[in-house]
Amino acid sequence: MGLEIDIKSLVLNYLFEKQMVSFGDLVINEFTYGNFSRRVDLAFIKNNEIYGIEIKSEFDTLNRLDGQVKEYLKVFDKVIVVVATKHLNHALEILPESVALWEFNGERLKVVRRGKKIKIRDKSVFIDLMRVTDLIKVSNFFGLKHETKSRHELSKVVLNLPTNKLREAALTALFRRYSDGVSLFFNNVKHRKVENSDLTTLSLNKKESASRDLSDILEDLNKNLFELPLS
Repeated sequence: MGLEIDIKSLVLNYLFEKQMVSFGDLVINEFTYGNFSRRVDLAFIKNNEIYGIEIKSEFDTLNRLDGQVKEYLKVFDKVIVVVATKHLNHALEILPESVALWEFNGERLKVVRRGKKIKIRDKSVFIDLMRVTDLIKVSNFFGLKHETKSRHELSKVVLNLPTNKLREAALTALFRRYSDGVSLFFNNVKHRKVENSDLTTLSLNKKESASRDLSDILEDLNKNLFELPLS
């Protein structure tokens, strides 16, 4: 036991055992964000806060970890890194104090550093977590006038909302997007421990791909074009 998927199952069981996650919370496997350019191994939402978990097994390296964590800290209220014992000393050297560090010794998890929660206050983060259809829902709910389905314009419209409202709207949108798989997952593990096969129900829902608005897709394409290296 030591593959990433084994550690993921162990992490989920630990989260349940310590009541860090319970029925009604949202758990996502391989959570992609930032126009599908970023991904974290596990994410969960509890009490209107979002957590990101990155796993480094003994078969991984820590070459990208510093950059990954810097990006995670912009999006998640708390970041947890789980490393195999062989990576522990290196991880302690490169990770900020605010990042929680857990060690996997081949059999069980040990909390090496608890880290701390730093709530995200950047409105653009919450706007980026929403799709065009979500932004339209938010605009309508708060009675904000909009005559467009352009993501760029809708983003400017909702930017005037308070941060806490945008946070709530973004996390509600994620619940809506992933609810089917999460409900199935919790029903499956209600009376037993999480197994590796359960992780497939927590992966990206089929309806996620179908629900992406054309405006989102075009924006992603434009961003990717601008980010291509010049020859």
